Amino acid sequence: MYPKHFLVVSLSLMMILLWGAFLCSAGNPTEDKAILDAAHDYVVANSAPGVEYKLKVAKRVENWAVVDVMPLRKDLDQALVILERVGGKWIGRDLTTDTSVLEEYPQLSK
Repeated sequence: MYPKHFLVVSLSLMMILLWGAFLCSAGNPTEDKAILDAAHDYVVANSAPGVEYKLKVAKRVENWAVVDVMPLRKDLDQALVILERVGGKWIGRDLTTDTSVLEEYPQLSK
């Protein structure tokens, strides 16, 4: 059998590694808010007035992000906003219902 201190150290190390993995996979709420705010502004500027929708950060890779735009009306198609972080600010680059547009942004395939 292993000595008690070996088991305690092993369990402690395992907990530290699991906690680190959790922190790495958890989103950054401040960054997500900045992305969602920029996506909202981009959607408002580039779509019909009065359309209600929900936004969700779908993917973030380095200085690029994809946000799902989910209209509350069932007769409207879901869309994507592609954003780029430039100088610390998120800038909308594309609003589309065509997911093949993602192929134009190889940075997002990482």
